[in-house]
Amino acid sequence: MTTLPNAETLQQAEALLAQIPLDRIPAHQRPRADWMLDDQFPISSFVGREDLLKQLAAAMASTTPTMIVPTLAITGMGGIGKTSLALEFAYRYGHYFAGGVYWINADYTPIATTAATILPSVDRLWQKLFPQRDSSQISPEQRLNEIKSFFNSPIPRLLIFDNCEQQWIFESYRPGPQSGCRVLMTSRNAVWSSSNVRAIAIDLLTPAESRQMLQKLAPRVTDAEADDLAKLVGYLPLALHVMGVALGTLEPSLPVANYYQRVQQALVAELETSANTLQNLHRSPTNHQWSVVATVRVSYGLLKRSYQDEAKLRHLLLLLACCAPNAPIPIDLLVRATEQDSATVGGWLYVLRQSGFFDHDPPQLHPLMREAIRIIEAEHYPNAANIMTAALVAEGKDAHEKWQREAMLALVPHLSACHETEKTKQGYTGNVLAIIAQINQRQGNYRQAEQSMREVLEYEIAVYGYEKQEVITTQHNLANILYDQGLYIEALNLFQEILTIEQQILDAEHPHILATKHELARVLQAQGEYAQALELYQTVLASNQRVLGTDHPSTLASQHNIASVFLAQGDYIQAQELYQTVFTIQQRVLGENHPSTLAAQHELARVLVAQGNYVKAQDIFKAVLVINQRNLGTDHPHTLTTQHELARVFLMLGDYDQSLDLFQTVLVINQRVLGAEHPLTLSTQHHLASIFLAQGNYVKAQEVFQAVLPTKQQVLGAEHPDTLATQHNIASIFYSQEAYDQALDISQTVLNIEKQTLGDDHPDTLITQSNIAVCMARQGQYYEAVALFYEIIPKQIRCYGGTTHPKVQASIEIRDAIVAAFWQKEQG
Repeated sequence: MTTLPNAETLQQAEALLAQIPLDRIPAHQRPRADWMLDDQFPISSFVGREDLLKQLAAAMASTTPTMIVPTLAITGMGGIGKTSLALEFAYRYGHYFAGGVYWINADYTPIATTAATILPSVDRLWQKLFPQRDSSQISPEQRLNEIKSFFNSPIPRLLIFDNCEQQWIFESYRPGPQSGCRVLMTSRNAVWSSSNVRAIAIDLLTPAESRQMLQKLAPRVTDAEADDLAKLVGYLPLALHVMGVALGTLEPSLPVANYYQRVQQALVAELETSANTLQNLHRSPTNHQWSVVATVRVSYGLLKRSYQDEAKLRHLLLLLACCAPNAPIPIDLLVRATEQDSATVGGWLYVLRQSGFFDHDPPQLHPLMREAIRIIEAEHYPNAANIMTAALVAEGKDAHEKWQREAMLALVPHLSACHETEKTKQGYTGNVLAIIAQINQRQGNYRQAEQSMREVLEYEIAVYGYEKQEVITTQHNLANILYDQGLYIEALNLFQEILTIEQQILDAEHPHILATKHELARVLQAQGEYAQALELYQTVLASNQRVLGTDHPSTLASQHNIASVFLAQGDYIQAQELYQTVFTIQQRVLGENHPSTLAAQHELARVLVAQGNYVKAQDIFKAVLVINQRNLGTDHPHTLTTQHELARVFLMLGDYDQSLDLFQTVLVINQRVLGAEHPLTLSTQHHLASIFLAQGNYVKAQEVFQAVLPTKQQVLGAEHPDTLATQHNIASIFYSQEAYDQALDISQTVLNIEKQTLGDDHPDTLITQSNIAVCMARQGQYYEAVALFYEIIPKQIRCYGGTTHPKVQASIEIRDAIVAAFWQKEQG
């Protein structure tokens, strides 16, 4: 949390702000070390705008107390220089803000729509403010709250939200009324519903400013030539920038008159070709936007004169135009699309950057530049779009299969833009959207993934019909997403439907049939149907070993899940042996940090917990957690599951405070990411109540258990082990309150179900029996209680592998205490 400045510091900061010059434009100054400008630098070709800079300064300079944070929005059409003006203000006036200058790229792409989304530049700001802390250990919510606390300090700061087109994004980060921040936004949106945002429209450059810009970039251009060129393109900054680079860098020996003639001819041709349109742009009432097309077309011609690889350069530029605007384009994607090595692609990108088509590295195109390239290359655009679509799908599949989180996120805006284009084509099967859905599933955004996958299914059914393999595969993926959300009945029904179709058209041991049976077994296991699940897993395993081999991922997945059934059934020795086998092979085949390897390591730790080796389990969970947070993110279900298990270990070790803190953190994220009825959410609530029970807070514990029980009964079923565990703990509360009859009634009901579903020797069955024995002793039924413990303890010894397990020791101690109490009563 940010420390509030003392009165003297605040007074000095406000006095500094009051010194902002209103009648002159200060010179550029080097940013202070505490600023964060997100690698943004002033534009070398920036000119003019003095009146606007003074207007911004006057609005920001006031130190009069107010209930509203001063907020200005620089608005205007694309290519007019909004970002350049904001940068210029930051570098010239930033030193008058004692609290620093902070640049936030608010350009929004729908990677995720949850409230947990934190803008990358805001995350980088958090890391700058707290360099000694590991962001992977801090939830996005906590980081966001700490950033807001920083913003809400009364010290004057300048916050710049660049490309802020969505008002909800600004409102998510907007400083509170007592903040000392001044906020500057750039946006094409000229109308803001909040009356607290003052919009300042930015217009075209003046003739003098236009002349100055051209001569900055191409000093050889005379005043008269600059005036003619600026007038020709309507004084639009983006077009002037392309002109200046063309004359100053791309073709410095070309006569200006010749260049003027080329642009003039190109502009006339564009205006006369009514078939040409600029799509999805905020148009001005004039034809200024066509000046960008004309100047870019001329620069294309100059490329041909200057570079032998002109055709390849143009092809690469067109591939860039097939991607989303204002979003960095991964180099690996361009390497795949061009079928060139990274050094060659890097060299071409350098030429294009020097030629004025973009300014960023990695490249990203201005929306007007992107559309201009598409218009100029209209004949070649369809082929380039197909190439980029294939490259995006291939890169997306690779990143998804390899669990490359950053690579997946970098591709999503371009996949989204590609989908928007492809879905207008006849015969589109949704293959691009399917990659987006799978990436969302990898990131744990299950609801988005489900929505997208259902849409893919509609596309495929319209093209293929119902029994095509592509449709079956998509149904299979959808069923997995339903499973991930805890919608077991829906998932089970869909898998059974898929299996029926596959058995009609495929061989019995076809990999698709084996995969479907495997997923069916997973659903049955989640529903607590262990015997059915185990039988199906073992059938699939035998086929996988015969058809795919012992080291194949599908074979290992079957063994992993068989081990998980053994664990659920209380067969810890077999579970541990099989998990260890799988873990050893996965380390060799997949690598130590692969999610499947980590999952096996995670389950080995769960076996250790079941065996009472809490300290060693804690070490493993912590190690897995660090890798999951780094590779998958803090909100991913795998990360949350590991945190959940770690919190359980803290509970077992009696560290209630640490367990409570971690469970509460996980619960908040579970409810938002997975939903209130997801099994992991319900399990987290169950364990929170267990902490209250262990702390003796019986009222609170009973309140939470009673709230969770009906949802578990509805979602999981009345006989599911997790449902029985909640009833078991409710019985424990009644026991602690000496309501032994009620405790016995519930425990006996649970025991009857456990014997039927889990078996007489299952650890849960034995625990319930031991609780019944304790209740009997409390009611004076000593003989019955001791007899029951003599029945329970040998089974526990076999189950846990000896007498050293804490549960075995506890049973022995309780039995001996009952015997001692009985003899004491007899002797008394």
